[in-house]
Amino acid sequence: MRAKWLLLPALVMGCASTTEPVLTGAFAAAPGLGQPFALKVGEWARIDEADLLVRFVEVVSDSRCPSNALILCLWEGDGAVLVEIAPQDGDALLDTLHTALDPKAVDLGAVTLELRRLDPYPWDVTPIPVEDYLATFVVESRS
Repeated sequence: MRAKWLLLPALVMGCASTTEPVLTGAFAAAPGLGQPFALKVGEWARIDEADLLVRFVEVVSDSRCPSNALILCLWEGDGAVLVEIAPQDGDALLDTLHTALDPKAVDLGAVTLELRRLDPYPWDVTPIPVEDYLATFVVESRS
């Protein structure tokens, strides 16, 4: 019986949430400031000049108008991606960035992170497999 009570605090602590980034996935890029970099879903980039980690978490939505000439669209549509952004020694932030709507970028104090493009561009209404998405970002100094 006593062993169960000793185990309970360990279980509670193990379930506690944290705002520190959970480093799952590979570091796919280590660009400098102003250098575009591309990430697949789940990949991380390390921007040493900004002391920053960036992860492409998921595609939230993709309503971009297919480029197939047989489909008529009333507007260009939008691709939205969820990113995890964290100083290498600080708390993580989740934000959604867009290809057409706002926000396309997030202000991080001394730098901004901008979504430049989301590939591949849809050809028709067939859903794009998650593993095929590639998001291009850039981190730029605000000074």
